[in-house]
Amino acid sequence: MGGRLSDGGSGGGGNDANAGDALAPGDPADIAHASTLCGTTACGIMGIKKSGFQELADVSFIVKDSAGKPLSGIDVKFELESPPQGTEFLGDFADGGGAPGSSSVTIKTDATGKATARVQSGVTLGVFVVKASVSASLQAKSPAIGVRGVTPANRGFTLQCNLKNLAAYADALPPRPLKNLCTATLIDRFNNPVGKATTVNLKVEAGAIPSSVQSTAFTATGTNADEGKSTVEFSTVGKWPADDVQPIGNEPFAGSLNQRDGLVTVLAYVAGEESFDDNNSNGQWDEGENFIDQGEPFVDNNDNNIWDPGEFFADVAPSNNKYDPPNSRWDKQTTIWTSTYILYSGVMTRSLVTQPITVPVGTDVEVNAYFSDDRFNPPQSGDATTFSFAKGGGRGNATAFPERILDGYGFSLTRSLYNADSPGGPCNAALPRCVWLTNFTFGPRYAWGGKLKLTGGGPGSSQQVQALTFGASVLGTRVDHTYYATFE
Repeated sequence: MGGRLSDGGSGGGGNDANAGDALAPGDPADIAHASTLCGTTACGIMGIKKSGFQELADVSFIVKDSAGKPLSGIDVKFELESPPQGTEFLGDFADGGGAPGSSSVTIKTDATGKATARVQSGVTLGVFVVKASVSASLQAKSPAIGVRGVTPANRGFTLQCNLKNLAAYADALPPRPLKNLCTATLIDRFNNPVGKATTVNLKVEAGAIPSSVQSTAFTATGTNADEGKSTVEFSTVGKWPADDVQPIGNEPFAGSLNQRDGLVTVLAYVAGEESFDDNNSNGQWDEGENFIDQGEPFVDNNDNNIWDPGEFFADVAPSNNKYDPPNSRWDKQTTIWTSTYILYSGVMTRSLVTQPITVPVGTDVEVNAYFSDDRFNPPQSGDATTFSFAKGGGRGNATAFPERILDGYGFSLTRSLYNADSPGGPCNAALPRCVWLTNFTFGPRYAWGGKLKLTGGGPGSSQQVQALTFGASVLGTRVDHTYYATFE
């Protein structure tokens, strides 16, 4: 934005108080923003202090007379509007200015009519503008400049999909074609969203996903609600099926089938740094400070937290034609990664209802119905799954209360930080290093499908054995399960 002295004119700073006065050649008549450079590159974003990325910006304005001639030796006052904490002028220019750390400086224009002030980013996120003034009525402003997180770190890097459970097996010829949106979120070591557009790479154990996606960059306008995020579409149509794995711990299984046979690993990886606890706030890792150690990214098909031959790995840290595990050193420049999981479930071929069912005269009895697929997994959530009930026989009554399935795996799956030098031990700040591990805990084998309230008949009639048919429909495919109740 620019400002000029003219009759009724304006531009960035208002009008000349003596707008009707004629301007002599050589008098300042216009000031305009010329450039904002980080090094030699035009920039609208600076890295947060100690990020190592574009922490300095040179903001230039040019002053001209009424004939458009650049003017030298003109004092230009620079001010910061709404600067984030710590963002300031360096004030170290030979031709004028304030002391380092100033919120305003005065710089003289050079032979080209240009005055340049250097800004250093601060320690918090924000958006600021540089205002340049020749006088109260001759002013201009720079475009907005963002101070943002720029280097992804591996503590806050996450990948989450809208649905954990997809009914890919609910088809006569699986996989059933289903889609799922997955979002990667990039966070820097200061827990700020990464405002620089960054390439996120992706790989899956089964199904298909784009090989890479760009994260959303900071913009000077708008809410920046998706800053540092990128969303891609996962499809079940692709590599099929997920790897057949052996059960672990008390994982439910029947023959060769277990819950994790339908579990798909989704990997995201990006250039970044390993997170660390900057205890002395000097912006760099020091010996003894806890950090999160990572090896090269890999798709953990068998869920054992270790790369095994045959599993995909990204040969990037370093590129040496072999898999490199965590190296016990803090890495400033490396490839960081995270994983999430999608469960492939099917139709509800298994059920569980407590037996025997006896309904005394004039008494209410509640019966709970539980279901699972061949692998003891729950069905897909929401409208994808419905339950029904039918009672055969005239004695007594029945009222059904079907359950609405919530999204989930049917077992507990957590990705948490652990002591790198004592596997299984918790991570804490006193340890030299920690690692990410995925842990499984298995519980009930069946998902609750709802309850049935059975009401006994009146006295004086013969007891009657009736069929109770519990139906479970997944994406339109219904499986009925029949049990029997004695109505006394």
